[in-house]
Amino acid sequence: MAAVTIRLDDDTREELEEIARTRGVTLSVLLRDQIDALLGRQVPMRDDAPHALSFQQRQLLAQQSEILALLQTDKSEAQHHHSMAEVLREGYAGEYDKVFGGMPSEMSRSECKLLWDILDMFRVLSTSIDRLSADDRAALGDRDEERLRFAGFDLNDSREGRLLGYVRHLVDTDRWTEIKPRLAEIGDGGNSHSRCLPAYERMLAAYTLIFEDNAKGERGHSMDSWLFNINELRQVAETWAWPGRRMRELSGAEVTARQSSGMHPGSAEFRAAIATLPPARRDALNLLADWAETLEREGLVRLFTARGNSDTTLRPYLLAKDAGLVSIVCGPRSSFMQFWPSVFQRRAPHSIPAVEAALGAELKQGISTHEFPEPLLDALTLAYRETAD
Repeated sequence: MAAVTIRLDDDTREELEEIARTRGVTLSVLLRDQIDALLGRQVPMRDDAPHALSFQQRQLLAQQSEILALLQTDKSEAQHHHSMAEVLREGYAGEYDKVFGGMPSEMSRSECKLLWDILDMFRVLSTSIDRLSADDRAALGDRDEERLRFAGFDLNDSREGRLLGYVRHLVDTDRWTEIKPRLAEIGDGGNSHSRCLPAYERMLAAYTLIFEDNAKGERGHSMDSWLFNINELRQVAETWAWPGRRMRELSGAEVTARQSSGMHPGSAEFRAAIATLPPARRDALNLLADWAETLEREGLVRLFTARGNSDTTLRPYLLAKDAGLVSIVCGPRSSFMQFWPSVFQRRAPHSIPAVEAALGAELKQGISTHEFPEPLLDALTLAYRETAD
């Protein structure tokens, strides 16, 4: 096979790599597929068409095709249905993909749930923005506010087109009805004309971490307790851009503003928070900070420190992801390590048994520990290395 070298700017390469990751293929495969489409090469038969039908199924479907043929006023359409009826009556299994060719593949429940989670996220974010004070809303700015609103899906992308179709179905059946006026604002039924899902998935990862942190906190259980404050909204908005662009697209003043809002690159702010604690509590947290910094030097994570109203959290984020296996929380009354089982399951599934053995407990939602033995840190180091494989 001949090799071809092309030169791309960094932003274009990052966007292509992100698209390839979301489709579960390599960059080379992604580009070859696009070249095949450009050259008009034969698209293979869909492999989800049934390989066999029972006699009863064939009889029923053939009769339905004959009825459809009789109802058609267009001769070519009528001929198509007559032809499909013949395929079904005679049982030409090799032609079944033509019978079912107009029917989209099934959308899995996990894919449906991803959309539910995205729409729930935008429901909370939009309500949180609407509840901000006038000063906070002005400080958030138009750009971040727009990024925190649902922007539709791209009908030119097969996966996003299916998701947009499901959004319309949900709205038409009186679920997530607040999205309906937003679809009208976007225009074209919510067609964004550019891919949005990668940004939504990055935002959802950051949103989930904050939402789950808040659920464990002391905000209470009223409806308002689930709303995000301006600092939390900014943390989610920050993930909208492609990872390589985030800091490049901000001016110096905006970088300073973002850092003052509560999210700081590195661990310096976390170290500063440790220094305010009683001496008896500092050693364990300094040990954890040392461990996290070693991961960063090894090229496994990017460290960020988030300052809340009372707690300071060190987040060892996976590269090009706004999520990590753990978060380290330093509070005035207690300090602990929070585990994120869903990230383990996606990125380090083979390391789960070793981490559970060192932890002495099952990795399940909401689990945390106040003990940080060396075997646990060793197991977590191996888990972070697994994410880079």
